[in-house]
Parts: sequence; C-alpha cells; structure tokens
Amino acid sequence: MVNGGNRAGKTDLGAQWAVAHALGRDHPHTRAWLEANGLDGRHIQPGPGMVWAVSLTFPDSRRYVRDKLDRYLPAGTRCRNWTAENEAQAVLPNGGKIVCKAWAQGREGFQGDAIHAVWCDEEPGDEPAWNELLMRLADYDGRALITFTPGLMGLTWVYERYAKVPQPTVAATVIFGTDNPHVSPDVLRELLSQFGAGERAARERGEWVQLEGRVWPQWRRDLHVVAAAALPAQWRRWRSIDFGVRDPFCCLWAARDPSSGLLHIYRCFYRTQYTTGQNGLEVKQLTGAEVVEATVADSAGLDQRRTLAAECGIVTAASPKDIREGVNAVAELLEPDAEGMPGLVVHECCTDLIREMEGYRWADKVREVPVDKDNHSLDALRYLCLWLKRVRGAGAS
Repeated sequence: MVNGGNRAGKTDLGAQWAVAHALGRDHPHTRAWLEANGLDGRHIQPGPGMVWAVSLTFPDSRRYVRDKLDRYLPAGTRCRNWTAENEAQAVLPNGGKIVCKAWAQGREGFQGDAIHAVWCDEEPGDEPAWNELLMRLADYDGRALITFTPGLMGLTWVYERYAKVPQPTVAATVIFGTDNPHVSPDVLRELLSQFGAGERAARERGEWVQLEGRVWPQWRRDLHVVAAAALPAQWRRWRSIDFGVRDPFCCLWAARDPSSGLLHIYRCFYRTQYTTGQNGLEVKQLTGAEVVEATVADSAGLDQRRTLAAECGIVTAASPKDIREGVNAVAELLEPDAEGMPGLVVHECCTDLIREMEGYRWADKVREVPVDKDNHSLDALRYLCLWLKRVRGAGAS
C-alpha cells in the first residue's frame, strides 16, 4: 500500500510499477528503472507478465490510469479500446499485457484469469471483488499494489483488514505532495490550509481518519497519542469498565499528572468470550500493586458489578449514563488549551481505544447519539471522564 497525500505522484508510481511488471525484470527498461530507484525487483517475474490496472470506474480508468500508463508504455505498444469507457488492453512489444478494469464490474468481472500483478488506483470499495482478484494472483505468487489517499471514505474495510494491525505480508509507505518536485509546495500548502484538520491529515499526510460525522473531531494522533511509559506511583489512578461477553469487556486505567492536570489513559484491557469473573481477575492481575482510588462501571450492569465485588474484590461506582454529557466531557479534555496542550492523552499501547476513537461517528445528522458499534472502550472512557467531572475532588489535580 502506498498511502499518499494529494499531488504526491501516487498514480505515476503505480503506472511505472505496472509497466515494469508487464515487461518483466529482465527487460532493459525494467532493469534501468530498478537501478534508478534502488530496487532489487526480486518479486517481478523474469519474462513478460499479465498485469491488471484497476480503477474505481471506467471513466476514471480512461482519464487517469490510461493517461499515466501512456507516459511509460514502450514504443510499439498496441492498445485496444484505449479511449473507450470500458475494459481496455495494452499489449507490449515483448508480449506483456496490461488490462484496464474497474471495480464497477463487480466480483464476476474479476474471475478466470491468472495474473502476475495488479495495480489498484484508489482504495477498493468492493471487498468481495477484491477477494476474487487476490485469487487471480495465486498461480504466479503475484503482487498487488494499492495507491490511494486513505481516510477520504472513512475507516473502511481496507483499514480494518490491512492497516489497523500491521501484517508481515503487507508493506505500507506514505508519500507527500509537498515532496513532489513538480508541484509548488507553497501553493499546495495554501490549498490544503482551507481544509479542516481531519481532511488535511488525509490529503497532506496520507493519514487514516474518519472524516464524516466524527464524534470527536478534536482527536489527533500526533497530539493525543503518546509513547507508553511507566507513570509515577504517587499519581492518582482510576479504572473504568464497560461489561461484555460476546461484545468486548473493556477496562481502562487512568492516571493524572499532578503538575499539569493531564489525564493519561495508560492501559486498556479488551477481550470477548470470558465471564465477568474471569475478566475481573485479569483486571486485578494487571493492576498489581497500583493504588486505584475508584473503579467506575456501567450502571446498567448491576449483576456484573455484584459479581466483580463477590468474586474479585473489585467494588465499583455506578457510571453516569448521560451519553451526550459524557461525549462533551471527553471533548473538553481533548480540546487543546491556549498553549496547544490537551487535557487527555492515550498511551500508544491502548490500540483498541485508539482504533475505536478514530471510527466513532454520529448515528445521524442530528448528532444526538453516536453509532452503537465498536464503542466499548469509548463507553468506558465516557463513564470515566464524566464521573471525574461530577465527583467532587476526583477531577482535581
């Protein structure tokens, strides 16, 4: 995956990559390209290859993808349907082929062939078609390249499947429009300054963001996520729990820096398919010798709270249940002060909390209630922040 900001040259990169695979690594043009870019090319087959170039639609294929391919296809290439808004093909002089396809063809349009490589320009929107496409690579142990600006469609299945948790079979890199020598960085920065923080993060830096209807648009990884670190034992500490068995059980640990008042969320326990008692014992073990002033838990889970007390010795305070007020309490802590500092940070080890934070959105345009999905660590966060705000002395430094 090549995640790039606008005007970073993603489509040019993809077109070069596709032509190199169609020519094969032993072709003089490909060898020169590999050498010029410091690449070893071991994953490119030696002789001519069959390559697919996939766009969102056929008009996109004609206007963007084929226009870029024209820059790098060798002289003598024969093209069929190249200016039409349907499937097209380029046959290179050495017999290599590039077939231009579109996700609009659906899963059925990606059946049958065995191919050496596929280049997808922009993020695939059709997961079943993508799965079908991957099977076409099996015969030759082929490679797939996606060049796109992430986040413009939210945290999609591509994020969930390939970006949320790094995978050994997926290489990801980010390129920046401001590094493109063919685009004025000053002009690009001026244009990007007109977007909000979330959209600018996607368009300028290629970051994954949830743009539409975000519950907490204040959230920024560069501001609110910090390196995991051991915190001083004398800092005041709290826990917050959202119950679940089939749904995730989540417990958050928080500590407040007495010098600045900054609230650290420094640990997140998150799992399914265990009983309340089993989860409670794990919470006790993770807490160890830490002194926790209070544990806030979902007030709707009275039986679960009694189980924690009876089986685990964890006495809990009932959480406030006002969703909108809890959302506002979190927002107040996320909002930077006059010096640009937030009131809450999350340690990078809390991956489930960070993931849910970046996908949290309102259920409708009225923005009264967030979507009730993938929010279990966020419920625990809301309980904690509102409880700290309401309980006399708990929120003081």
